[in-house]
Amino acid sequence: ATSIVVDAQGRYGPATGASGNLSGTAGEALAIGNILYIAVADSKLYKVTGTEAQAGAIVGICDGTYALNATAGYWGDAQVATGLSGLTVGTEYWAKENAALAAYSGVTSTNWTRPMGVAKSATSLEIDIGDVLEKP
Repeated sequence: ATSIVVDAQGRYGPATGASGNLSGTAGEALAIGNILYIAVADSKLYKVTGTEAQAGAIVGICDGTYALNATAGYWGDAQVATGLSGLTVGTEYWAKENAALAAYSGVTSTNWTRPMGVAKSATSLEIDIGDVLEKP
């Protein structure tokens, strides 16, 4: 299981002192690039679906393919996610309701989201998880 702390902005995240890629237990099958949150109920990693609670608990981006209950790795805030595809350099990407990255215009109205970072290349994203908001 992942140790969870809440930062000064009320965001859930890994316990202080984690280094390299972070990890936790997969609560469902996960794939590289999925936007992940830690569920309060069982402390497992799940794909976001656009709810306010999930958006507030986002911890990062999945770094591989993992089965249910496997130890799953992910990139967290201030890390660089690699091995992604289809990104546009310099574009800010947001958490989309299908657990994918999207430009803000690609996020469906009335879904909860937050900025995830800026593309450094077509395959990498510098993660900078921002504040939660509901798209009008």
